[in-house]
Amino acid sequence: MSCSPYSATYTERRESFTQHLGQRVHGYPLRDYVIDRTAVILNAPDLFVTKDHHHDPSRRGTLLANFNTAPTTAMAAAIDSRGYFLTAAHCVTKKTTYLIIPQASGQVLIKKARVIWRGKASLSSLDLALLHIDQTLTKTFKWSAPPATGEAVIGAGFHAQKNQNNKALLQAKLTPFAGHHLRTKEKTYRELPYQILRHTSPIRKGDSGGPLTNTHGELLGINHALVAINFSLGQAHAKDSQALALRPDTAWLQKLIEADVARSDTQAVICLSL
Repeated sequence: MSCSPYSATYTERRESFTQHLGQRVHGYPLRDYVIDRTAVILNAPDLFVTKDHHHDPSRRGTLLANFNTAPTTAMAAAIDSRGYFLTAAHCVTKKTTYLIIPQASGQVLIKKARVIWRGKASLSSLDLALLHIDQTLTKTFKWSAPPATGEAVIGAGFHAQKNQNNKALLQAKLTPFAGHHLRTKEKTYRELPYQILRHTSPIRKGDSGGPLTNTHGELLGINHALVAINFSLGQAHAKDSQALALRPDTAWLQKLIEADVARSDTQAVICLSL
């Protein structure tokens, strides 16, 4: 979702993260820590093949996928080891939603996602969705306290390229980027409190639903929009746009997850008793 004509380049994103290259979280490079907890969303009815190149360090986070019809793409953040992800509501379409998740083995996991809760896909609303896959997750984000003004923030997204010889082949390179938190705005949606986090990270179309973290790899919110702040036709630059992320009430979100877990457990018991 974008109200800006600007889209960050790969070089701008790479350069934004340069000062954080030496940072580590629990012994892992910050870059890998964030990417390993980030999934790619593909909304497509006909996913065929997906491969990963984690065995090649220079291509870590590169995904290849084949389709009959072009998919819509977005991001999601792993937030609970029982298979739960948070994304933006506008990233979930009527097509079959797949999550593609990096694995420690060097492969990727492909799972159809179930929508647990979906807010309103709007720039001025709680544009979030909770997804579930039938899979235990070993790498998930933990929530942090809200960011302070000026605090460094980290995001993750991807650059997608279509093969020139095969229009059905999509290559997506996961990449981290960085910026600074500018300000927080308090909002409500149907009496649910949430926060809008405005920051300077160079996000682009396709990054919606991806994580926004602090430099400790702790989750701050979910990226959902890019807005123009100073634009002259033909002269859009990184400084002319700012990014928006959404931070839900984490206690409310946890209740949603626990309610779904309880509902699934009840259904399992019923099935076993039949």
